[in-house]
Amino acid sequence: MEVSYNLKTTPIYSFDDFQKKIEQKLYGVYIWGFKNPKLYNNRFLVYYVGRRYSSIKERIFEHREKHLKLDTHNIFKQYFIKDYFNIVWFKSDFNKKGNYKLYKEKYAFLNADEFGKPINKKKKTLRIEDEIKFDKEIQPHIDFYVNNFYACCIPLNDIVDSNKLDEKEKRRLIDELEKYIQELVPHNLSTKKIGKSTHKFNIDFSSLGEDNFTLESYKNALNIKDGI
Repeated sequence: MEVSYNLKTTPIYSFDDFQKKIEQKLYGVYIWGFKNPKLYNNRFLVYYVGRRYSSIKERIFEHREKHLKLDTHNIFKQYFIKDYFNIVWFKSDFNKKGNYKLYKEKYAFLNADEFGKPINKKKKTLRIEDEIKFDKEIQPHIDFYVNNFYACCIPLNDIVDSNKLDEKEKRRLIDELEKYIQELVPHNLSTKKIGKSTHKFNIDFSSLGEDNFTLESYKNALNIKDGI
């Protein structure tokens, strides 16, 4: 008989609140993205769906403090600018008519091989003029995402304990839940979608303050006429 799991997301927390309120021991699936009260009715825009077999809290810390702050994750990659960040916000001219070629030429110094790969300023030596340009035009852009970072999670500790799942079964359940959540998000994610889940999950998303992750709900919230 197929088992159906009833789950509930935590509230969406700012980075600081997430670190304060989420217990260290919680594992499962986490969702992070960006949220700003002045944009899109404060809609939570999902950017990354991931899994953690140990501490979700630690992983969220790594994402924001190490990867987003220092490596910028994938926020400059072309397919995000085209398919996702056209609907979000930019602090400089990254989004002028979706002209990726324009800012590829202007900001080519960020990565000589392929503009859009994660940037780590500490590992990359910039010329003085590029250093000034980075601080003036790029850093405020990165800071805006860092400062508007929000996250929530779906812990599986209680489900694993109540069903007496072993480590292998626990990991498989977490993997299946990650697939299920990824399927719900209608746009490209920073994480590669890894296939359809074979499990059945009933998830209460009410704590997110939104109906669901359907494409129609995104269009309505963001006032988009065409697809994203």
